[in-house]
Amino acid sequence: MGRLKHIKRDASGRIPQKWDCESALEESKKYKSKKEFRTKSNSAYQYLLRHKMLDQVMLPGKRHRLDTWEIFCSLKKSKDWLDFRERFPKEYTAFHKRKSVIPESAFSHLGKSKTSKRWTKEAIKKEAKKYNHKSDFMRLSAGAYDAAYKQGITDEVCSHMVPLQSDFNCVYMWVAKQEKHRTLVKFGVTSKRLGKTRINFVESKSGYKAISALISDCKNALSVEKSLKSIGRNAGLSGFSGATEFYWLDDNQLNEAKRMIENETVK
Repeated sequence: MGRLKHIKRDASGRIPQKWDCESALEESKKYKSKKEFRTKSNSAYQYLLRHKMLDQVMLPGKRHRLDTWEIFCSLKKSKDWLDFRERFPKEYTAFHKRKSVIPESAFSHLGKSKTSKRWTKEAIKKEAKKYNHKSDFMRLSAGAYDAAYKQGITDEVCSHMVPLQSDFNCVYMWVAKQEKHRTLVKFGVTSKRLGKTRINFVESKSGYKAISALISDCKNALSVEKSLKSIGRNAGLSGFSGATEFYWLDDNQLNEAKRMIENETVK
């Protein structure tokens, strides 16, 4: 706290905000890429992100096949949502993926989507059952997918879907942390081809190291993984890939999970 003593405050005693749009954009010019800007001047980067001005940062970085400006122009050229979907199908799909960074003024003239009124949880589930892959659900029923995302039920309604070109033929469980009478484990699926690549990746992102791991060939790895997730209590972790697959198990549940994996192993 000592370093804050000499900072000049405003009349209400608050520390003045360091960045405005102009100064944050000027700050970005010091760096060679958006990644470097985000890493070395995160406060300026986050300021522009909050004010939806990152598209004005003229630095190389991750690019979409469709520029946000193209989506914006397509929205402005459309009379209503149906017109937008039929005339600009690629932009329509991209819009639902990037809606959070597109100002509402760009599509307010299209009116309220008729589909948004009918997507109850049960209607979304029924629609999702038509698809085996999440990418097809997102592309062919963007309204239902967008409603599922807003309601926070995407994982639930897509639980039966299989990723395209997946070769998930192994199920695994690794121990991340042990406490008295309970153990933190990570459930997941992978392939024999990838080996422990997925485990190593989540280790690096989560900060946990695998104390021990059990991985087995399995005929229906996704189904077994779903059953494993019904054991114990979700740890409620977030902020990294695989966070939602960490569970707290008591000693009996840990043994049950081990037996389940071993029983499903391809002999």
